[in-house]
Amino acid sequence: MSAENLVFALRAIEAFNTGDREGFRDLFADDGNSIPFTAESNFDASPDQAWESFWSYLDSGWHGLRIEHAETHVQADSISIIGRFHATLVDDDETVASPATFIFGFAGGKITEFQIRLAAVAA
Repeated sequence: MSAENLVFALRAIEAFNTGDREGFRDLFADDGNSIPFTAESNFDASPDQAWESFWSYLDSGWHGLRIEHAETHVQADSISIIGRFHATLVDDDETVASPATFIFGFAGGKITEFQIRLAAVAA
């Protein structure tokens, strides 16, 4: 299952990077969960509003979002992609490339969780 999970994670990154929001969502279980950053982002949404809130939260502060994949760590039920989160800030058009970890959780052959954990935002 780890090889299948890796394929799902890489397809999700490709969909995210190309702005294919439906394709990204289709890789998730019906009750899948996405958390745009860490708890410090104060992201909170009910399950039925989670996807709309996820994209709304990202769109409110960023554009040109892209995940750069540098290394992969595979575990039984999760995959961590280490790399960089690239984006442009909406407020001032400053481009950032932050070291980040992108965590995918899996169950039943689908992605059940996606988290972006930024190390720091660096211009």
